[in-house]
Amino acid sequence: MVIFYAPKFRRVFKKISEARKQKVVLKLKILRKNPRSPKLNVHKLKNSDFFSLWIEYDFRVLFKFEKNRVILLDLGDHNSIY
Repeated sequence: MVIFYAPKFRRVFKKISEARKQKVVLKLKILRKNPRSPKLNVHKLKNSDFFSLWIEYDFRVLFKFEKNRVILLDLGDHNSIY
């Protein structure tokens, strides 16, 4: 699975702590191998084409599937990305 990074995702990623960056990188490795892995807690958002995956209890990644690739759109807490 090919992963693309939206500009907003890149900006927010640069600002998060190193500990969170490591967790995001680990989850993205899993996403690349198996986007439906139960370890990711992926769920489709209601009334949209977007999906969310769980990094920590209060930290998520917003993304969408497009053909044979994933586009990472945003990351942050529940209120900031939904």
